[in-house]
Amino acid sequence: MPGLIRLSDEGGDNESVSCAAPDTCTAGGYYPDSTGHPHAFLVTETGGLWGHVLKVAAALHGGDPVEVTSVSCTAPGTCTAGGSYDTNSGQAFVIAETGGRWGHPQPLPGLAALNIGRAAGVNAISCPTADHCAAVGYYYFVRGRHTRAFADSQG
Repeated sequence: MPGLIRLSDEGGDNESVSCAAPDTCTAGGYYPDSTGHPHAFLVTETGGLWGHVLKVAAALHGGDPVEVTSVSCTAPGTCTAGGSYDTNSGQAFVIAETGGRWGHPQPLPGLAALNIGRAAGVNAISCPTADHCAAVGYYYFVRGRHTRAFADSQG
C-alpha cells in the first residue's frame, strides 16, 4: 500500500477490509511510530489502485485513534469504520466517510460511563445502508479483567 512504508519502518497491520464494488475497497488498521506507539489508518482502493494512507489522527478526549478494527462500505465513497483510541481510559470510536470524504472520529455515545475498567474497542461494524450501522465490541467493567460485550446501532 503506497505510503504505509513512509509512515513506519516497522510496517503495519490491516485489520479489516470492505469492498463496495469490484476494485473499490477500503481497508483499515494500524502502524507503529518510531517509539512503537500505534496509529490508526484507512486506505481506499479505486479502480484497482490503492490510494494514499489516511492517518486517523483527530484527538478524542485527549487521546488519538490507535487502530481501526472494522470497516463497512455501502457504496464507493460511503464507509464507516470503528476501532479504539488511547486516553487515560481507552475507548471505542467510529468514523464515517460520505461522498469520498472522511469525517472526524467520534466516541460511541454512552460507552464511557460503562467503561470503568478503562479499555474498550469496536470489534466489528456492519452498515446495510448508508444511514444505518451497527457496531459490536467490548469494554472492561473491572480494570484489566472482566470484559462485557456491547452492541450499538445508529440510524
